[in-house]
Amino acid sequence: MSSYDDRLITPSLRRRRRRSGRRGCIFPYLLIVLVILGGFLAWYTRDSHPLRHLLPTGQTYNIVLVDIISNRSNISQSRVWEAMPDAFATEQMMASLGEHTQVPEWVINNIIGPTCFLTGNDLDEFGDVLFLTRMTRVGKIIEAFHRFFPGIEPDHAGGLKLRRLSEDGPYYAVRGRLLALSPCRETLIKALTLTDDHRIPQKTLDTALGESGAEQVRGIISLGPEDPLGDAFKSLSFALRIEPLSAQLEFRTLLTPDWEAKLNPILDNAQAVRLDPPVEGLIEVSANLGITLSEVWSATEAIFRDDDEPSAWDTWKDALEEDEQAELELFQALLGMIGPGLRLTWRDIDQHEMFPLPTFVATADARPGTVIGFFESLGPPPEDAMPWESFPRYDPEQQRLTIPMIGGPSFEPTFGLIGDALVASTSAMEADTLLSNPNETTTPFPYQGNLFIRVRPVPSVNELMDTGRLLASQNLLRGHSAESFVQTADLWERKAAPLDELTAVIAVDEDGSGFRGELAITCVPF
Repeated sequence: MSSYDDRLITPSLRRRRRRSGRRGCIFPYLLIVLVILGGFLAWYTRDSHPLRHLLPTGQTYNIVLVDIISNRSNISQSRVWEAMPDAFATEQMMASLGEHTQVPEWVINNIIGPTCFLTGNDLDEFGDVLFLTRMTRVGKIIEAFHRFFPGIEPDHAGGLKLRRLSEDGPYYAVRGRLLALSPCRETLIKALTLTDDHRIPQKTLDTALGESGAEQVRGIISLGPEDPLGDAFKSLSFALRIEPLSAQLEFRTLLTPDWEAKLNPILDNAQAVRLDPPVEGLIEVSANLGITLSEVWSATEAIFRDDDEPSAWDTWKDALEEDEQAELELFQALLGMIGPGLRLTWRDIDQHEMFPLPTFVATADARPGTVIGFFESLGPPPEDAMPWESFPRYDPEQQRLTIPMIGGPSFEPTFGLIGDALVASTSAMEADTLLSNPNETTTPFPYQGNLFIRVRPVPSVNELMDTGRLLASQNLLRGHSAESFVQTADLWERKAAPLDELTAVIAVDEDGSGFRGELAITCVPF
């Protein structure tokens, strides 16, 4: 007998009991479905294809992009692009890169992985570039619904299952979580059908994808004789980072055997050394190739001279009288005592001379005794020489040599000594200032290599444009009037305005097979 009266159970209570029973029966099945679905998604989104399987060997360029999506804001907002020529349209391109697209940000972040790979052979138009990236599991699931996205067209391609982004857009394919995209259908098909012996070696790929530094882009470009600079260089590797107020490029090049042989007389003794500081100015250069100025001259000339041609020294010597030949030989001997350290600076343009003239200052390692002996050997000017006539004049008390020119002291080459360094300037005033303040050439200088260049774009361009305006106003600038030059000057000044400083440091490899260096751009804050 029941412990309670069934008549006390209401219809509503019976319905609740039946529903509770059904839920208890459904839950295990639902759990099984979820487990199966989860397993299927884990299998479907697995990372089944190694990157190497889609990368051909022997490509002209291989480039790695690191965190390009998360870094695109820094890249697009950099002031570096403001200084690029208008013909490159880089400002518009970077503005588009920084804009929000119709595709949600979270979708892009799942479709494009943290590391992307670019490879191809066409360095002119990049028409065969192949783009590879590894999607996240979520990105793989999103791509699986491509049939529901407008503008994506299927391309069976003999069972390779390509897709195309619009009628004239690039093609892409998915293998595992790898997304491969190219504007060239043949390039994509070739990547999808590679045999193992045509794939990039694993060691090469590991090197390319190895642990990176702070760069956003790194890569290597192999050059052939038909490529730009291919006659001189056989490869170029680089690493690039762009920030809102700076850009830094590190690079290494390898010379072709022909150019390695040509440059051997110049580079054979070049070892990376701590360079001496040049005098401060608008453009500064410091160099040390381990050889004297005379050897640099002769080796450089030999590069561009046919084997059966006489040297420039011999040509000049044959055109001179006997006493003049002796002076040339003495000057050649002096150049043999100058170096290996050489520094050159462009200071400004003196617009108050008879004609605007640039002012240069140079310093060089030298043997003081040899330099003074050369100065003394020149002898005094003729007794009837006028003060402005261009005869060398040596002052033994100050140990300075001056060569007067028509005009003022801004164009009066002057030479002197600061310790073991020879000082030379096109301006007597600049030379006097420097020789009176020798500490200006001994400030700390942190750069090590064989060549250093520093450019200060804003004052350099302002100096040139001010001189151009002066010449144009007097109808001395060919192809420009005072009015037409205003547009040219405004363009150059606008392009230079964002830039604070450009520097380059280059060093020769120990075996003379190539160069390595660093280029840096710093910008004026917004």
